[in-house]
Amino acid sequence: MERDSLKRGVELTNRLGESGVGKKIQATFSWWTGGKINKTTFLFLGFVFIVNIFLIYPLLTRDLTVSYSSSQALSFFGNFLESIGFIPKSYFFLFLTFTSLSIAPISFYLFVRRTVLRHEMTAFLATLLYVLPNPLTGNNLPLAQAIISGDGAHAFAFSFAPLVLLTSQVFIGTGLPFWGVVSAAGTGLVSFISPFALFNLLIFLIIVTVAEGFMGNFRTKFIRLVFLLASSFGLSFFWYYPNIIGKILDLSHVSYALNKSWSIFPLLVPSVPILGIIFFLILDRREKLKPIFISLSLFIIYLFLYGTSRNLAVSGIFTAERYLVEMSFVRAFFFSLIIVLIIESALRNYILKAKKLIFFPFTIVFYTLLTLFLIFSVQNALAERNELAYKAIVNNYNSGIGSLARGEGLAMPDLIAGAVSLFTLAFLLFVIKRSQSIGIIKKKEVI
Repeated sequence: MERDSLKRGVELTNRLGESGVGKKIQATFSWWTGGKINKTTFLFLGFVFIVNIFLIYPLLTRDLTVSYSSSQALSFFGNFLESIGFIPKSYFFLFLTFTSLSIAPISFYLFVRRTVLRHEMTAFLATLLYVLPNPLTGNNLPLAQAIISGDGAHAFAFSFAPLVLLTSQVFIGTGLPFWGVVSAAGTGLVSFISPFALFNLLIFLIIVTVAEGFMGNFRTKFIRLVFLLASSFGLSFFWYYPNIIGKILDLSHVSYALNKSWSIFPLLVPSVPILGIIFFLILDRREKLKPIFISLSLFIIYLFLYGTSRNLAVSGIFTAERYLVEMSFVRAFFFSLIIVLIIESALRNYILKAKKLIFFPFTIVFYTLLTLFLIFSVQNALAERNELAYKAIVNNYNSGIGSLARGEGLAMPDLIAGAVSLFTLAFLLFVIKRSQSIGIIKKKEVI
């Protein structure tokens, strides 16, 4: 019932008219919007996967242990596997790198595809902009560069964060218990691997929740977000128990962030309700505007975070270079959406009306610009690929939360924290079992 009350927005296939050209364009564009995963989806995914693997291959021939040394969690597992003779630590980190860089374009594609209401071309263009270095997203390979700079844990966690966002979006929008448990497990895993990736994931989750709230039942959807975060915190409590939280609060960049946040809190009290009312009037149940809100909000937030961090002599979450991964992500999302909207608007309002008089020169100009853009992007991509083979791998981020050392042994706080995590896991398994018994798991909802 809720989705039936949504106010549908502008859509290309509804506005083309009944002319012969219009019907041909309708048939042309019908394949790229609103459908389930199909052959076109797999074709696009296969293309971006191959391009991505070709670009990052030189990085997979190197010892990447240094890049992950600032993560206590991943270093613990690497040392453990090496100590029992299962696999050398360097091979373990190489496997993590291959996994993260392989899954990143796929997870990004699927998240964008669902966020833009299964608009296939927008998802493909966004992923291509993210994978292929280009002027719009920074002329670099963001995840590979993060690994080179010693931020391997962040790159690994963020590579599958879009999949967590995908399942979280389904859970927050529909309330299906299965996807709530999957989202909680994914969020807990991200927090365990990289607290900085968790910080960014929380930003995305809040924006997605607000966007879903504009579609109706905001209070219920906010409660679902609270459940998701509480469950993920419980699952990761064995690692972030009170003693560690105390150490986190003592870090200079954390205390600085808390003090600054508290100082601007009085300004947020009156401004947030006003902005909420304005956005509600604009976005209330307008499903077609939801992708624009999400992409624009994330674009503005990360421009602010990156610009602010560059002007502060503080490490941790205020290290500007660490945001380049997310900046490339949101810029690819935002610019792809804008490009597709402009093209569709031009076709709807100008090209079809003018027919052959403008259509031919428009096509010539479009393909010329596209060719120049691709040539420039391919040149940058090959240069970045060659650089991955020899650029020194360093550890520039060894003062963050992820590098905090845990105590040895099994003291009482460790046992209590472990018990909390086990209890949370048992509770979530019970939720899945109960939802199965009453038949409310709908796994296909996510795609």
